[in-house]
Amino acid sequence: MLLVDDILEEISDHVGGHGIGDIHCSDAARDKALKTYHEISRLLMNRGDFEGTDREICLTVDQGCITLDRRIETVKQFLLNNKAGRVYNDNFKYLQQGPGSLDSEKWQSGATLEDVGDTFPLINDLEKAMFITAHSDRPEDSGTELTVYGYDEKNKEVSRYWEETGKGYTIELKEKGDGRPDYTGPDSRASGKLSHIEALRKTRTKGYISVYGYLPHYDDDTGELDCYESKWLVTMAPDETNAQHRRYKVPGASEDCDFDMTARVSLRWHKQYLGDVALIQNIDSHILMAKALTARDDNEMGLYSNLRNAAISELKHQRAKKHPAHGNTLNVKVTRKPIRNSSTRYRNGGIY
Repeated sequence: MLLVDDILEEISDHVGGHGIGDIHCSDAARDKALKTYHEISRLLMNRGDFEGTDREICLTVDQGCITLDRRIETVKQFLLNNKAGRVYNDNFKYLQQGPGSLDSEKWQSGATLEDVGDTFPLINDLEKAMFITAHSDRPEDSGTELTVYGYDEKNKEVSRYWEETGKGYTIELKEKGDGRPDYTGPDSRASGKLSHIEALRKTRTKGYISVYGYLPHYDDDTGELDCYESKWLVTMAPDETNAQHRRYKVPGASEDCDFDMTARVSLRWHKQYLGDVALIQNIDSHILMAKALTARDDNEMGLYSNLRNAAISELKHQRAKKHPAHGNTLNVKVTRKPIRNSSTRYRNGGIY
Protein backbone atom coordinates (compact mmCIF):
# COMPACT_ATOMS: atom_id res chain seq x y z
CA MET A 1 0.00 0.00 0.00
CA LEU A 2 1.29 3.46 -0.92
CA LEU A 3 1.62 6.00 1.89
CA VAL A 4 1.03 9.72 1.47
CA ASP A 5 4.80 10.23 1.82
CA ASP A 6 5.38 7.92 -1.18
CA ILE A 7 2.98 9.96 -3.32
CA LEU A 8 4.52 13.30 -2.29
CA GLU A 9 7.97 12.15 -3.40
CA GLU A 10 6.58 11.23 -6.84
CA ILE A 11 4.65 14.45 -7.45
CA SER A 12 7.28 16.82 -6.02
CA ASP A 13 8.89 17.28 -9.47
CA HIS A 14 5.55 18.38 -10.95
CA VAL A 15 4.02 20.64 -8.30
CA GLY A 16 3.79 24.24 -9.47
CA GLY A 17 5.12 23.40 -12.92
CA HIS A 18 8.83 23.38 -12.03
CA GLY A 19 8.94 21.09 -9.02
CA ILE A 20 9.64 21.94 -5.40
CA GLY A 21 12.75 19.90 -4.63
CA ASP A 22 13.25 17.45 -1.79
CA ILE A 23 10.18 17.50 0.45
CA HIS A 24 12.25 16.17 3.37
CA CYS A 25 14.65 19.12 3.31
CA SER A 26 12.09 21.91 3.44
CA ASP A 27 8.92 22.24 5.52
CA ALA A 28 7.58 24.75 2.99
CA ALA A 29 8.11 22.31 0.10
CA ARG A 30 6.48 19.46 2.03
CA ASP A 31 3.48 21.61 2.99
CA LYS A 32 3.02 22.72 -0.63
CA ALA A 33 3.19 19.13 -1.88
CA LEU A 34 0.73 18.01 0.80
CA LYS A 35 -1.69 20.80 -0.13
CA THR A 36 -1.50 19.69 -3.77
CA TYR A 37 -1.98 16.05 -2.76
CA HIS A 38 -5.14 16.95 -0.82
CA GLU A 39 -6.62 18.79 -3.79
CA ILE A 40 -5.74 15.92 -6.15
CA SER A 41 -7.33 13.25 -3.95
CA ARG A 42 -10.45 15.37 -3.39
CA LEU A 43 -10.96 15.99 -7.13
CA LEU A 44 -10.39 12.35 -8.07
CA MET A 45 -12.61 10.91 -5.33
CA ASN A 46 -15.45 13.16 -6.45
CA ARG A 47 -15.29 11.36 -9.82
CA GLY A 48 -15.92 7.83 -8.54
CA ASP A 49 -14.81 4.91 -6.40
CA PHE A 50 -11.33 3.86 -7.48
CA GLU A 51 -8.63 1.49 -6.29
CA GLY A 52 -8.01 2.25 -2.62
CA THR A 53 -11.27 4.11 -1.98
CA ASP A 54 -13.38 0.96 -1.66
CA ARG A 55 -12.41 -1.30 1.28
CA GLU A 56 -13.59 -4.43 3.03
CA ILE A 57 -13.39 -4.02 6.79
CA CYS A 58 -14.60 -5.65 10.00
CA LEU A 59 -17.00 -3.61 12.14
CA THR A 60 -18.07 -4.24 15.72
CA VAL A 61 -21.77 -4.11 16.52
CA ASP A 62 -21.91 -2.36 19.89
CA GLN A 63 -25.22 -1.90 21.73
CA GLY A 64 -27.10 -2.90 18.58
CA CYS A 65 -25.35 -0.32 16.37
CA ILE A 66 -22.26 0.23 14.24
CA THR A 67 -20.64 3.64 14.01
CA LEU A 68 -18.25 4.61 11.21
CA ASP A 69 -15.16 6.71 11.85
CA ARG A 70 -14.59 9.93 9.92
CA ARG A 71 -12.65 8.19 7.14
CA ILE A 72 -15.66 6.13 6.00
CA GLU A 73 -18.52 7.62 4.03
CA THR A 74 -21.02 4.75 3.84
CA VAL A 75 -21.61 1.01 4.06
CA LYS A 76 -22.29 -0.31 0.56
CA GLN A 77 -22.77 -4.03 1.19
CA PHE A 78 -22.39 -6.16 4.30
CA LEU A 79 -22.35 -9.69 5.65
CA LEU A 80 -23.98 -10.51 8.98
CA ASN A 81 -23.96 -14.08 10.28
CA ASN A 82 -22.27 -14.90 6.97
CA LYS A 83 -25.32 -13.75 4.98
CA ALA A 84 -25.68 -10.68 2.77
CA GLY A 85 -28.17 -7.99 3.75
CA ARG A 86 -29.60 -4.67 2.64
CA VAL A 87 -29.06 -1.11 3.82
CA TYR A 88 -32.13 1.08 4.36
CA ASN A 89 -32.58 4.73 5.18
CA ASP A 90 -34.81 5.30 8.22
CA ASN A 91 -37.33 7.11 5.96
CA PHE A 92 -38.38 3.72 4.60
CA LYS A 93 -40.62 3.06 7.56
CA TYR A 94 -42.87 5.92 6.41
CA LEU A 95 -43.16 4.88 2.77
CA GLN A 96 -45.77 2.57 1.29
CA GLN A 97 -43.18 0.60 -0.65
CA GLY A 98 -40.80 0.46 2.31
CA PRO A 99 -40.29 -2.51 4.63
CA GLY A 100 -42.10 -0.83 7.51
CA SER A 101 -40.60 -0.79 10.98
CA LEU A 102 -37.24 -2.58 11.05
CA ASP A 103 -37.40 -3.47 14.76
CA SER A 104 -37.59 -7.21 14.23
CA GLU A 105 -35.78 -10.47 14.81
CA LYS A 106 -34.60 -10.65 11.20
CA TRP A 107 -31.08 -9.44 12.06
CA GLN A 108 -30.09 -13.05 12.75
CA SER A 109 -30.47 -13.82 9.05
CA GLY A 110 -28.41 -10.80 8.07
CA ALA A 111 -31.45 -8.98 6.73
CA THR A 112 -31.06 -5.24 7.26
CA LEU A 113 -29.11 -2.24 8.44
CA GLU A 114 -30.90 1.02 9.13
CA ASP A 115 -28.97 4.22 8.38
CA VAL A 116 -29.84 6.64 11.19
CA GLY A 117 -27.68 9.61 10.15
CA ASP A 118 -24.22 11.14 10.44
CA THR A 119 -24.51 13.45 13.47
CA PHE A 120 -23.25 11.10 16.21
CA PRO A 121 -20.22 12.51 18.08
CA LEU A 122 -18.96 9.22 19.55
CA ILE A 123 -17.77 5.87 18.23
CA ASN A 124 -18.54 4.23 21.59
CA ASP A 125 -21.39 5.54 23.73
CA LEU A 126 -21.26 5.94 27.48
CA GLU A 127 -22.80 3.01 29.31
CA LYS A 128 -22.85 4.82 32.67
CA ALA A 129 -22.30 8.34 33.97
CA MET A 130 -18.58 9.19 33.76
CA PHE A 131 -16.26 12.18 33.84
CA ILE A 132 -14.87 13.06 30.40
CA THR A 133 -11.17 13.60 29.76
CA ALA A 134 -9.01 13.92 26.65
CA HIS A 135 -5.37 14.13 25.64
CA SER A 136 -3.32 14.84 22.51
CA ASP A 137 -0.59 12.70 20.97
CA ARG A 138 1.52 15.86 20.44
CA PRO A 139 2.36 18.93 22.53
CA GLU A 140 -0.38 21.55 22.16
CA ASP A 141 -0.32 25.32 22.57
CA SER A 142 -1.57 26.74 25.83
CA GLY A 143 -5.31 27.38 25.71
CA THR A 144 -6.10 24.55 23.28
CA GLU A 145 -9.45 23.23 24.46
CA LEU A 146 -12.20 20.69 23.92
CA THR A 147 -15.81 21.55 24.79
CA VAL A 148 -18.18 18.73 25.75
CA TYR A 149 -21.95 19.22 25.46
CA GLY A 150 -24.47 16.82 26.92
CA TYR A 151 -26.48 15.74 29.95
CA ASP A 152 -25.50 14.61 33.44
CA GLU A 153 -26.73 11.62 35.45
CA LYS A 154 -29.82 13.65 36.49
CA ASN A 155 -30.61 14.37 32.82
CA LYS A 156 -29.74 18.05 33.23
CA GLU A 157 -27.85 19.88 30.50
CA VAL A 158 -24.29 20.29 31.73
CA SER A 159 -22.65 23.68 32.20
CA ARG A 160 -20.03 25.48 34.23
CA TYR A 161 -21.39 28.49 36.02
CA TRP A 162 -18.34 30.69 35.45
CA GLU A 163 -18.28 30.28 31.66
CA GLU A 164 -19.87 33.01 29.56
CA THR A 165 -21.82 30.66 27.33
CA GLY A 166 -23.17 28.69 30.25
CA LYS A 167 -23.29 25.52 28.13
CA GLY A 168 -21.01 22.53 28.15
CA TYR A 169 -17.72 21.71 29.88
CA THR A 170 -14.46 23.05 28.47
CA ILE A 171 -11.28 21.12 29.26
CA GLU A 172 -7.71 22.01 28.38
CA LEU A 173 -5.93 19.65 26.01
CA LYS A 174 -2.45 18.44 26.93
CA GLU A 175 -0.07 15.86 25.54
CA LYS A 176 -0.45 12.43 27.10
CA GLY A 177 1.89 12.22 30.09
CA ASP A 178 2.17 16.00 30.47
CA GLY A 179 0.81 16.22 34.00
CA ARG A 180 -2.67 15.25 35.11
CA PRO A 181 -5.16 15.71 32.27
CA ASP A 182 -8.06 18.10 32.72
CA TYR A 183 -11.50 16.53 32.99
CA THR A 184 -15.13 17.49 33.53
CA GLY A 185 -14.73 17.74 37.29
CA PRO A 186 -17.42 18.74 39.78
CA ASP A 187 -18.32 22.32 40.67
CA SER A 188 -21.00 23.96 42.75
CA ARG A 189 -23.61 23.38 40.05
CA ALA A 190 -23.03 19.81 38.84
CA SER A 191 -21.03 16.65 39.49
CA GLY A 192 -19.16 16.75 36.18
CA LYS A 193 -20.29 13.25 35.23
CA LEU A 194 -22.01 12.90 31.87
CA SER A 195 -24.49 10.17 30.98
CA HIS A 196 -24.96 11.37 27.40
CA ILE A 197 -22.73 13.43 25.09
CA GLU A 198 -24.58 15.56 22.56
CA ALA A 199 -21.59 17.15 20.82
CA LEU A 200 -17.79 17.57 20.93
CA ARG A 201 -16.17 20.76 19.66
CA LYS A 202 -12.50 21.75 19.61
CA THR A 203 -10.15 24.17 17.95
CA ARG A 204 -7.70 22.91 15.32
CA THR A 205 -4.93 21.03 17.09
CA LYS A 206 -1.41 19.82 16.35
CA GLY A 207 -2.16 16.21 17.23
CA TYR A 208 -4.93 13.64 17.34
CA ILE A 209 -7.22 14.06 20.34
CA SER A 210 -8.39 10.90 22.15
CA VAL A 211 -11.52 11.33 24.29
CA TYR A 212 -12.28 8.99 27.20
CA GLY A 213 -14.86 8.41 29.88
CA TYR A 214 -13.13 8.43 33.26
CA LEU A 215 -14.43 7.10 36.58
CA PRO A 216 -12.24 6.94 39.72
CA HIS A 217 -12.84 4.38 42.47
CA TYR A 218 -11.77 5.09 46.05
CA ASP A 219 -10.84 2.77 48.88
CA ASP A 220 -13.74 2.46 51.35
CA ASP A 221 -11.42 2.51 54.38
CA THR A 222 -8.80 5.12 53.48
CA GLY A 223 -10.74 7.22 50.99
CA GLU A 224 -7.67 7.22 48.70
CA LEU A 225 -7.82 6.57 44.98
CA ASP A 226 -7.74 2.81 44.50
CA CYS A 227 -8.13 2.54 40.74
CA TYR A 228 -10.08 4.05 37.89
CA GLU A 229 -11.90 2.71 34.88
CA SER A 230 -11.77 4.33 31.47
CA LYS A 231 -13.59 3.88 28.18
CA TRP A 232 -12.35 5.14 24.82
CA LEU A 233 -15.11 7.17 23.17
CA VAL A 234 -13.64 8.73 20.02
CA THR A 235 -10.46 10.13 18.47
CA MET A 236 -10.60 13.48 16.67
CA ALA A 237 -8.15 14.42 13.92
CA PRO A 238 -6.15 17.69 14.11
CA ASP A 239 -8.37 19.44 11.54
CA GLU A 240 -11.60 17.95 12.90
CA THR A 241 -13.39 20.63 14.93
CA ASN A 242 -16.82 19.03 15.24
CA ALA A 243 -17.07 15.25 15.75
CA GLN A 244 -19.76 13.73 13.51
CA HIS A 245 -20.01 10.06 12.58
CA ARG A 246 -22.47 7.97 10.60
CA ARG A 247 -24.35 5.28 12.53
CA TYR A 248 -26.40 2.26 11.54
CA LYS A 249 -28.86 0.29 13.68
CA VAL A 250 -28.97 -3.48 13.48
CA PRO A 251 -32.72 -4.01 14.07
CA GLY A 252 -33.47 -6.67 16.64
CA ALA A 253 -29.85 -7.15 17.72
CA SER A 254 -29.25 -7.49 21.44
CA GLU A 255 -27.71 -4.45 23.10
CA ASP A 256 -26.10 -6.63 25.77
CA CYS A 257 -23.47 -8.35 23.66
CA ASP A 258 -21.01 -7.28 20.96
CA PHE A 259 -20.31 -9.15 17.72
CA ASP A 260 -18.56 -8.46 14.43
CA MET A 261 -19.77 -8.04 10.87
CA THR A 262 -17.93 -7.69 7.55
CA ALA A 263 -18.75 -4.73 5.32
CA ARG A 264 -17.73 -3.24 2.01
CA VAL A 265 -17.38 0.50 2.61
CA SER A 266 -16.68 3.61 0.60
CA LEU A 267 -14.03 5.95 1.99
CA ARG A 268 -14.58 9.70 2.09
CA TRP A 269 -12.09 12.46 1.37
CA HIS A 270 -10.33 13.82 4.43
CA LYS A 271 -7.06 15.53 5.22
CA GLN A 272 -4.18 13.12 5.62
CA TYR A 273 -0.64 13.06 6.97
CA LEU A 274 2.65 11.60 5.79
CA GLY A 275 2.27 8.20 7.45
CA ASP A 276 -1.33 7.60 6.33
CA VAL A 277 -2.25 5.15 3.57
CA ALA A 278 -2.97 7.21 0.44
CA LEU A 279 -6.64 7.37 -0.52
CA ILE A 280 -5.88 6.94 -4.24
CA GLN A 281 -3.47 4.07 -4.90
CA ASN A 282 -2.12 5.15 -8.30
CA ILE A 283 1.05 7.19 -8.73
CA ASP A 284 0.54 8.03 -12.43
CA SER A 285 -2.88 9.57 -11.78
CA HIS A 286 -1.37 11.81 -9.09
CA ILE A 287 1.38 12.97 -11.46
CA LEU A 288 -1.14 13.70 -14.23
CA MET A 289 -3.32 15.66 -11.80
CA ALA A 290 -0.33 17.65 -10.48
CA LYS A 291 0.35 18.70 -14.08
CA ALA A 292 -3.36 19.42 -14.57
CA LEU A 293 -3.46 21.77 -11.56
CA THR A 294 -0.47 23.66 -12.93
CA ALA A 295 -2.30 24.07 -16.26
CA ARG A 296 -5.39 25.30 -14.43
CA ASP A 297 -3.35 27.84 -12.46
CA ASP A 298 -1.92 29.06 -15.79
CA ASN A 299 -5.49 29.38 -17.11
CA GLU A 300 -4.91 26.67 -19.74
CA MET A 301 -8.31 25.09 -19.18
CA GLY A 302 -8.21 22.85 -22.25
CA LEU A 303 -4.94 21.26 -21.13
CA TYR A 304 -6.28 21.02 -17.57
CA SER A 305 -9.35 19.12 -18.78
CA ASN A 306 -7.28 16.73 -20.92
CA LEU A 307 -4.84 15.92 -18.11
CA ARG A 308 -7.63 15.51 -15.56
CA ASN A 309 -9.51 13.13 -17.88
CA ALA A 310 -6.28 11.19 -18.49
CA ALA A 311 -5.83 10.80 -14.70
CA ILE A 312 -9.39 9.50 -14.32
CA SER A 313 -8.93 7.16 -17.29
CA GLU A 314 -5.79 5.78 -15.62
CA LEU A 315 -7.79 4.96 -12.50
CA LYS A 316 -10.57 3.29 -14.50
CA HIS A 317 -8.03 1.10 -16.31
CA GLN A 318 -6.49 0.12 -12.99
CA ARG A 319 -9.90 -0.78 -11.57
CA ALA A 320 -10.94 -2.78 -14.66
CA LYS A 321 -7.65 -4.69 -14.72
CA LYS A 322 -7.90 -5.79 -11.09
CA HIS A 323 -11.68 -6.14 -10.97
CA PRO A 324 -13.03 -7.30 -14.36
CA ALA A 325 -16.54 -7.80 -12.92
CA HIS A 326 -16.66 -4.36 -11.33
CA GLY A 327 -19.15 -2.91 -13.81
CA ASN A 328 -21.68 -5.74 -13.59
CA THR A 329 -25.06 -4.82 -12.10
CA LEU A 330 -25.96 -6.71 -8.94
CA ASN A 331 -28.86 -9.11 -9.36
CA VAL A 332 -30.80 -7.60 -6.47
CA LYS A 333 -33.84 -5.33 -6.46
CA VAL A 334 -35.04 -2.79 -3.92
CA THR A 335 -38.45 -1.15 -4.42
CA ARG A 336 -38.57 -2.66 -7.94
CA LYS A 337 -35.44 -0.82 -9.04
CA PRO A 338 -32.03 -2.46 -9.60
CA ILE A 339 -29.33 -1.44 -7.14
CA ARG A 340 -26.74 0.67 -8.89
CA ASN A 341 -23.33 -0.88 -9.45
CA SER A 342 -20.58 -0.35 -6.90
CA SER A 343 -18.93 2.46 -8.85
CA THR A 344 -21.79 4.75 -7.80
CA ARG A 345 -21.88 6.36 -4.38
CA TYR A 346 -25.08 5.94 -2.40
CA ARG A 347 -26.40 9.19 -1.02
CA ASN A 348 -26.62 9.38 2.77
CA GLY A 349 -25.41 5.80 3.05
CA GLY A 350 -28.79 4.30 2.09
CA ILE A 351 -30.18 2.49 -0.91
CA TYR A 352 -33.09 4.28 -2.58
